[in-house]
Amino acid sequence: MSSNIFEVGKGKWRAYVDNVIAASPANCKLVLCYYKAIESDALLITRTTKANIDAQVANTEADFDNYVATELGTVTSGVTTGEAWADAADFTISAAGSAGGGTNNTLAKAILFYNPDNTGALSASIPLAY
Repeated sequence: MSSNIFEVGKGKWRAYVDNVIAASPANCKLVLCYYKAIESDALLITRTTKANIDAQVANTEADFDNYVATELGTVTSGVTTGEAWADAADFTISAAGSAGGGTNNTLAKAILFYNPDNTGALSASIPLAY
């Protein structure tokens, strides 16, 4: 799924996934956000929160018609042949299932975030992988 793990997520991503599986804390979720413009990987990988990513001039989250950040549903994880993995149930990019229309985007990157409290804003979410 991903090609890079954020510095802040190295050594921790599996614990965040396990938190989501156990629903501990109760409102934690994995969320996928799409960006239509993004800074270089060398800079991006050092960011520690969604707010920090969004504050960079080069980074612009998608804004196509019907876009919403995608909350991943059922998540599973395990270890196979010494490699840890995580998987999520299939999903659609937009809640309405009909992305684009009046406003369309070419997407540059999808970023997986761990949101410790999905009842509020995504700004404190921790970037895990892209």
